[in-house]
Amino acid sequence: ILEELKQSIQQQTQQTFESLSTDTIERTGITTWDFNDLPETYQLETAGLTVKSWPALQDCGDSVAIKLFDSVKKANKAHAKGLLRLFILNTVSENRQMKKNLPDIQKLCLYYTATGKCDELTASILSNATRLTFLAENTNIRNQQDFDRQLKKRDELLPKVSELCQLLNSTLEYNHKVHKALKGKIAFDLLEGLNDIKDHLQHLIYPSFLDELSLEELRQQPRYLKGILNRLEKLKQNPAKDRQLRLEMQPLWLEYKQHRKKRGATEKLHEFRWMLEELRVSLFAQHLGTAYPVSVKRLKKVAQEI
Repeated sequence: ILEELKQSIQQQTQQTFESLSTDTIERTGITTWDFNDLPETYQLETAGLTVKSWPALQDCGDSVAIKLFDSVKKANKAHAKGLLRLFILNTVSENRQMKKNLPDIQKLCLYYTATGKCDELTASILSNATRLTFLAENTNIRNQQDFDRQLKKRDELLPKVSELCQLLNSTLEYNHKVHKALKGKIAFDLLEGLNDIKDHLQHLIYPSFLDELSLEELRQQPRYLKGILNRLEKLKQNPAKDRQLRLEMQPLWLEYKQHRKKRGATEKLHEFRWMLEELRVSLFAQHLGTAYPVSVKRLKKVAQEI
């Protein structure tokens, strides 16, 4: 109830704020960078009042808009999506060519069947190839010079989509294997462990999972999925041991999900999330190795600092 009340107040605040937004830098119908530098903040003068606002580009599908927001968090989130849309709108021919030449797309779609639809995966691959080409280093471009400089990387789009599909091939193949292993009759003593695995998988591979990943993070996905397969085998052999390890992991996992629900995505939380994946490997599939040292004690300390 408290969370619903908070969201309601935030919506009312933004609606009130938008009603003040007259005669400002706001614009709609933008398809290319034909406007002045976008400031980090903007003072809105109305009815004798000065109100601080945060300008950002907003994705409108077939165009973008310059919009004023009542918080920097909302503005940053919208701006990253607005920039991505503007790059897509300025690389139409390249995106058309990428779509025609997606490597192994039919096989990728087959592996993806248990997670989502083929057209969703295709759109996600194209969108994220664009994101990783132009916005991997900076999601806060605010002037035409920086935008045009990034746009010169358009020749990197085809190699990038090929690399992305290659990495997805391994990831989605293991995702398919995990879903296949989860089918069939379930013994009662395995139920809790299997439900935990399913919850984990839903937070690892889902329809928009590529949107938050760097290429390096995507490279680690097959190892995490191999870890799930390994855990499934061990679970059948020793459910009690799996439960013991699960109880070590569970408080940290629940804490992550609560933070994510309350605060949304933050840089620290994003880092913590992938530390949790490394911890799972350490607990359930140690022979696969971790990217860096992790332990329950270490992650508890990190959680306190978020």
